[in-house]
Amino acid sequence: VEGYQNSVAGDENYTMHVEGEGNYVAGSYNYSTHVEGQSNQLTGQDCYTCHIEGQHNVMSGMNAEFSHVEGSNNTINGSGTSYSHFEGCQNSVSGYFEYSHVEGYSNTVSSSGAYGTHAEGSGNTISAGSGWGAYGMHIEGQSNVIKGHVETASHVEGTNNTSNTQSGSSHVEGTYNTALSSASHASGYYNVSNAYAQTAIGLYGSRSTVTLSAAAASGATSLTVSAITHAIDSGTILTFSSISTTTTAAASVGDTSLTVSALSAALASGAVGDVVIDDVSLFASSNPKLFKVGNGTSTSARSDAFAVRYDGSLVVGSVSTGSGSAALGANCPATTLTAPSTWIKMETPSGTTVYVPAWA
Repeated sequence: VEGYQNSVAGDENYTMHVEGEGNYVAGSYNYSTHVEGQSNQLTGQDCYTCHIEGQHNVMSGMNAEFSHVEGSNNTINGSGTSYSHFEGCQNSVSGYFEYSHVEGYSNTVSSSGAYGTHAEGSGNTISAGSGWGAYGMHIEGQSNVIKGHVETASHVEGTNNTSNTQSGSSHVEGTYNTALSSASHASGYYNVSNAYAQTAIGLYGSRSTVTLSAAAASGATSLTVSAITHAIDSGTILTFSSISTTTTAAASVGDTSLTVSALSAALASGAVGDVVIDDVSLFASSNPKLFKVGNGTSTSARSDAFAVRYDGSLVVGSVSTGSGSAALGANCPATTLTAPSTWIKMETPSGTTVYVPAWA
């Protein structure tokens, strides 16, 4: 023990090295451990062959074996934190955590069991419900989230992406993408994969924003906004920097209020939320559309856009009827101008099958 106001207390703490100022080691059966820097703490039981270095780092709990903590204000609090590496500033781990790596700033891992998990970057979160675990996770980038009951072998990378609710073996990459089911892939910008073994890849072509003109409290279901510039359908996701919410009623151009699902956190006046306007996306697996071009702001509106299905049928979102009488003129470039040589099968947005005549 070397330095100023360092302390070692407890039972059977063997082969310890404590150096610096205000470091504290307490508990039972802490073997072959090195603590160095300022105001670091190692408390608990059975902390074997551990290395803590830097400032205000904390390791507490049971069975923290062969682990390395380095940087500032990193916290490990749980049982079974073995063979793990933590480095950076204000990273936090709780629960049963083994064979894992956390690095960067303000990353959080919270679960009953996190095994073989890698979290790197800034503001990323891995969490699982009580009694559940996160296994073989990789999360990298900024403000990404893996959460739910069972998370297995999922990969989330980029900014503000989410893998949520039993999303085993899922891959989410890009910005504001979401995987909501197992074996799913969401990649690009503002894509959602919400069915088993579904792929959603694409880039939303444009977006709009809404700006709050008054603060909204946590739990609020109405937002006061500056006059909106695009119509917004019910079911549209509004994504703010800290939270997302979904409209529960449609809004027209010029409206200054939006009805939404209850906010999970308060929003300040001036907060800006993203709204998707149109997109071009590629789908696979359980989704019946192979390719689509969207022009709506909600899931239902986008599914009514132009699409090609696996059976080759086309869905065209823009259809209408009128009262005029049309006639074919003498300007057809086809060679055989008798009966149509084929009829092209299509679907209206409502799902009605229609046929368009074609001449060869």
